[in-house]
Amino acid sequence: MCQTSLEAEPVTEFFVDFVRKYGGVDFNNKSGWGISSDVLFGKYFNQWMIENNSGGMDKKLPATSSSLLNRLKRIEPDLKRIYSIVIEPQGVHRGKKWYRLYCKDLEMLNEGAEEEILEKQTSIEKDSNEEAGW
Repeated sequence: MCQTSLEAEPVTEFFVDFVRKYGGVDFNNKSGWGISSDVLFGKYFNQWMIENNSGGMDKKLPATSSSLLNRLKRIEPDLKRIYSIVIEPQGVHRGKKWYRLYCKDLEMLNEGAEEEILEKQTSIEKDSNEEAGW
């Protein structure tokens, strides 16, 4: 059931990709604050959208940092169960909400990646078999 809810939420892939690339990085140098919600949305989420959604803005994707955070809060328990991704609110500093995103168990994160790859391969094979008339 957790996997189903994560698959239904389009931003799941962004958070998993983000933690794989930057998990545990303190984006504000030695401050210990992590990353602000504005930077997470403005720089990283928008870059991810450009890389993965070349057809333009999907109406299902969040359009503001607060809507991205609302989606994150909704799927946070499932991200923790399936991928071992932890989202720790670090408080408000200089008028911005700050978070630390990291993975507690890299094996779980990598297992999730392997399952995603197998699922995509199965889907591609099924599509090609249907096109071939099998």
